[in-house]
Amino acid sequence: MLPVSHELAAGEKRARPELADIFRQHGESYRRAHRLPTSHLKVMRAVEVCNRDTQALWKKNWVVYAKKPFGSPQTVLDYLGRYTHRVALSNDRILNVQNGQVTVSYRDRKDGDRKKTLPLDAHEFIRRFLLHVLPEGFMRIRHFGFLANRSKKQALTQCRKLLKLDPALPQSPNQSAIDLLREITGVDLSRCPCCHKGTMIVVGELPRTSSSPRWDSS
Repeated sequence: MLPVSHELAAGEKRARPELADIFRQHGESYRRAHRLPTSHLKVMRAVEVCNRDTQALWKKNWVVYAKKPFGSPQTVLDYLGRYTHRVALSNDRILNVQNGQVTVSYRDRKDGDRKKTLPLDAHEFIRRFLLHVLPEGFMRIRHFGFLANRSKKQALTQCRKLLKLDPALPQSPNQSAIDLLREITGVDLSRCPCCHKGTMIVVGELPRTSSSPRWDSS
């Protein structure tokens, strides 16, 4: 299995490897093997495929087919909502990292949704993972229409006028992050995460400095 990470406390063992471990061990060698940034490589591949296949595609008659959603529109929104702010692969699907190989689990939809394992070369794993990283300047979620950033302020004011509401946007309540999170999710950050009864008390705050290390949150 994966060697114990230098970030773990002495004597503490991790049950299974994590995504960050793969990039720590093989990320630098992958970067050296690809001279261009990944975002540039992704765009270049897309342009190359587009130029190669455009002529053949123009000869096809395309018919847009929007299949009726399974369940309801709300089900579709719930499904998409789970993918807007998550990584391409969660740590629980990484089974082993050893000898330059990464073994991950997946579900084979063509074989009765059976759970299987897939061994990959570490560089191939990183390549596939980075395909989910948007090139610089691209946005995963982009608003349009009256919510477009360029005209949102004026458009929302006009919308409120048409709805015979006060053109001025209502002021958001001055809530702390803890109060807002409790109101939206029901999670109370001031509650002890161990006993769920005691109350956490802030005894001090660490000041932010430009020289502070950037912690790896993955």
